Amino acid sequence: MNLHSHFRRYPILTCFLVILLAMLGASCKKEHKVTPIIPPPINDSTIHKVSSTKDILTFTLLKANNSSFYSGDETVSIVGDSIKVLVPGTAIVNSLSPTIQINGVRISPSSGIVQDFTKPVSYTVTAEDSTKKTYVVVVKQDKLKNLLYTGSGSTNFYALDLRNGDEIWHYTSGGTFHYSNPLLDNGTVYAGSVDGSLYAFSAAYGTVKWKFTTGSSILSAPALANGILYFASDDHNVYAADAATGNLKWKYATGGNVDSSPVVSNGVLFIGSTDNNLYAIDAASGTIKWHYTMTTTAVEASPVVANGVVYIGERGGFLNAIDITTGLLKWQFSTNGISLEQSRPVESNGIIYIASWYNTNDFTKAGSVYAINETDGSLKWQVLDNTGFSTGPTFADDNIFISADDGYVYALSGVNGNVLWKNQLYPNGAMPAAIGGVVYIGSATGNMYALNETDGTVKWKSVETTGLNNSKPVIIDANGN
Repeated sequence: MNLHSHFRRYPILTCFLVILLAMLGASCKKEHKVTPIIPPPINDSTIHKVSSTKDILTFTLLKANNSSFYSGDETVSIVGDSIKVLVPGTAIVNSLSPTIQINGVRISPSSGIVQDFTKPVSYTVTAEDSTKKTYVVVVKQDKLKNLLYTGSGSTNFYALDLRNGDEIWHYTSGGTFHYSNPLLDNGTVYAGSVDGSLYAFSAAYGTVKWKFTTGSSILSAPALANGILYFASDDHNVYAADAATGNLKWKYATGGNVDSSPVVSNGVLFIGSTDNNLYAIDAASGTIKWHYTMTTTAVEASPVVANGVVYIGERGGFLNAIDITTGLLKWQFSTNGISLEQSRPVESNGIIYIASWYNTNDFTKAGSVYAINETDGSLKWQVLDNTGFSTGPTFADDNIFISADDGYVYALSGVNGNVLWKNQLYPNGAMPAAIGGVVYIGSATGNMYALNETDGTVKWKSVETTGLNNSKPVIIDANGN
């Protein structure tokens, strides 16, 4: 019996069997699993976010020549949108170049572009999202510090960095500056030149504020009192000029060259002349109060005043102690013919220190360094006989520092004259300055030297500045004093 016949005979049973067979066949087939596609997790770091950051991170300034300031000379403060910068007093603030690091897309003006910072300058940083932030930069100058000013045997006057001898600026005139010791006051340096002019320089930049021209060379170092500058010339005159403008206040004519440097005390100016006289002149009016006639000429001999007495040397080998009120001689010390014409004495604790040059009639006889009792002119000690000194001593920290004609710079004990050290620098009559444990002195080799005060070793020497000699440096220390 076939299935068809069976279906007809047993229709209900047959349908049941067919359905059952179909269900069994389906259950015997292998199950096919479909794996779903699951997307990877989202990583925020792979998605670029548009930044709104727009900060100035660092801001420094370079000089006009693209060099950096000396370490520690520039301080920068960034607070909020304000940047304050302190630069040295010698910085030329109208031409400084900023180096700027930012966190942003760009800055305007760009880093490296020279700017005039005499007034506030705005810098705008743009973020990636195009938002902007503007900073205001204010640059201020510190007071003058760490500076040394000196004349030279060339026609240049120099400002050097006290810490390393680097040149800050120089001015070239028509004559040398190596005789007239400079004077510094209130941001102005005054110095006389062999070209016959007294110059007033900006201490920061070396620009000439004014100059006063006389009839001959100026070897005299200026003095300042009550806003009036006093100096002298080989045209025989003593001058008083307004320190701010250079306008003449008065002049007094002597009978000879005036290479002596004046000193002002209690309203009276004291100065020597080659006419053999020491003059006491009223500093305000220029009228003579008295004069003392010395035995011989004074030439470059310059006076010092201490305890009511004016002291001055002369060519014939005499140190004179003269009452400042009466002009009368109190005592006289003799070097037995060795000239005191080129040495300005110094006074400390009742002792006058002075050095002698040569016997002008017998140059085989050279001079010494002397310590003389202030009260009576008696000799306390005498050292370095037959050495010769064409300049005066400098007194500091109870010691004497002096350059000698034998080519050495000497440090002597102020107590007994013992030689503490010497260094052969060929100072050629240069007068040292001593401050802060360092002795500064020029050399005929053309260098300025900084020496350790304790042992005379060289801390630094400047690049060649052409014949630094005679002129005593004037100094501004690290505190601006």
